[in-house]
Amino acid sequence: MALCPKPPIVTVLLRVYNGERNAGIIFALNAGIDLITTKYVARMDADDVSLPDRLARQVAFLESRPDLAACGCWLVGLVDGRLRDVMRRPTGEYLRQTAWRPVPIYAPCLKTEVLRELRYRPEYVHAEDYDLDMRLCRSHRVDNVPAVLYQYRLHQTSVSQAFYSPQQTNSWRTFREHFPSIDVALEDFRTLTGVSCAASPLVRMRLKRRWRKELFGTFAASARDDLWYAARWLRARVRGR
Repeated sequence: MALCPKPPIVTVLLRVYNGERNAGIIFALNAGIDLITTKYVARMDADDVSLPDRLARQVAFLESRPDLAACGCWLVGLVDGRLRDVMRRPTGEYLRQTAWRPVPIYAPCLKTEVLRELRYRPEYVHAEDYDLDMRLCRSHRVDNVPAVLYQYRLHQTSVSQAFYSPQQTNSWRTFREHFPSIDVALEDFRTLTGVSCAASPLVRMRLKRRWRKELFGTFAASARDDLWYAARWLRARVRGR
């Protein structure tokens, strides 16, 4: 696990941009990319919370690792204002081996030049982050700061809840684009990526066995993924979900 260098003091200057028309989130995101004048850009949703040292620590992490194009961080879920799960995102080589699993880097801080190169694609609306992550992780080096720097709010009006079906469909589409040899159905994709813990660990293990080499590369990485899913599945059963 990479060590986090001491963060510098970061000054944040807010600039408000009012678009001429409401053309949707992807249009707004790409318009915002064209306005960036800094070396790095950080992304967050309006209903989430960045901890006070998030930006400083991510910038320090990228400055200490010039080989990286972006970094994410660990996060906690907020349900009805109360902290719930700590979500420890993969780091190092294990991140590279599981970058196809949503979401490889959460609350990313990216090099502006890389984001301008990739941009957001409108055909994957509601799954634009996953689509960007897939292309980013397959073309550049990324990592996660091994520290909780972000709070993710879970509520019924969030995009992941309100647009769950198109989000899952478009996530599946971008997965198929990057793994054309893996002929997986939409419901099996949800089980494979661990989005739903409805399937037992044994069922998921049997499903992914067909594509272990394409997805993980090594048996050790695949076994580690099995343990990750089994822990999530067991926790969901204990909570009665």
